[in-house]
Amino acid sequence: MTGIVDSHLHIWQLDQDVPHPWLNASLGVLYKDFDEVAASKVLDEHEIAQAVLVQASDSIEETSYLLGAAKRNSWVGGVVGWIDLAAPRRAATQLVGSMESGVLKGIRHLIHDEEDAQFILRAEVEQSLEMVAEAGLALDIPDAFPRHLQQVLQLARRHPELSIVIDHLGKPPWGAPAESMELWRSDLEQAAAFPNVVAKISGLDCGPGFTVDSVEPVVDFALEVFGARRLMYGGDWPMSMANGGYQASLQIISECLSKLSADEQEQVWSGTARRIYRI
Repeated sequence: MTGIVDSHLHIWQLDQDVPHPWLNASLGVLYKDFDEVAASKVLDEHEIAQAVLVQASDSIEETSYLLGAAKRNSWVGGVVGWIDLAAPRRAATQLVGSMESGVLKGIRHLIHDEEDAQFILRAEVEQSLEMVAEAGLALDIPDAFPRHLQQVLQLARRHPELSIVIDHLGKPPWGAPAESMELWRSDLEQAAAFPNVVAKISGLDCGPGFTVDSVEPVVDFALEVFGARRLMYGGDWPMSMANGGYQASLQIISECLSKLSADEQEQVWSGTARRIYRI
């Protein structure tokens, strides 16, 4: 597979002046440096043409770090960074500064870490999202189910000009009661009804039982409701290191997509990411 765009990749260095409150020794293999050199090696090994660096810290310091990595590495197709959505004036200044690089393609905030479950729907955040849309940037929504997937509907309705990207298919609730999976299916289908919403087939390594048989039903459902032109592949490295690494995730997703036509596969592997992130 050549020409693949990985729409979801992280890098970090523990000694950098970038806050990662969630990243600590309890995470085992993830608690070490995963820098641009390591990322480049992983992408080369798996013949990935380009990748989108995605924020993992609600800080302008990390966004600057990611933009710096993009400047040094041609394999970086774009950056999904952070601005202070809760402070529109500050967000406007940060947006202008970050967009000077030409590689900022989207904005994300770790809304699942916010005490306020309604954070993304606040009036001041709405003002900031209007600026994001006007700038032609996408908005990534992380770990959306069950707390935030319904909010995607409200966001899509309020901001029809904003491309909204649901990361990791909204995190299907494997291992939960059957009604939880049915709710996820209903929420995802409702989100897919909005043409400005797309999703990433990423972050599906659900621990024990991470197999084609376990993943294929949710990928098939996503294809049914979104279609290939509104889905994109993401490796979610280095988070994938906790459950088999990059190769395991790539192989399982590849097998799930193998039944698609060549054009449909091209859309998921690269076309959708190039279009949404303007790579």
